[in-house]
Amino acid sequence: YSQGSHVTALAGNFSPLVTAGLYWGNGNRGKLCAMKYPACSMCGSMDVPCMNSNQIELPKEKRRYINGDKDSYFGACENWFGRNNRNNVIDQLQAISGMTCPYSQNNCFSPNPNQAGYYVAIGE
Repeated sequence: YSQGSHVTALAGNFSPLVTAGLYWGNGNRGKLCAMKYPACSMCGSMDVPCMNSNQIELPKEKRRYINGDKDSYFGACENWFGRNNRNNVIDQLQAISGMTCPYSQNNCFSPNPNQAGYYVAIGE
């Protein structure tokens, strides 16, 4: 997950031996210290544009992403862009997977046999 997920997502850019990917806790923008500063006024962000779907050479039909709806790093905090954690997580999943579904859906899988796309795990 996280950095390991980033490294494995990019592996297909360097080796033809990578034919599919399952990525946990991945995103294209992180918010540092979201847990310590709930208002995010003193948080720093880190953009990771190389995670965007158009930067990953492995076809999107061969990739699946799983993130938690309360991810405090890739979901940041509740007032980031005026959205809650879950919608921030989905924004990033859409950007990195290349798939788009309504925010009300927890799963956004393609109809192909691989069911590539993303899943939002619900926490308590």
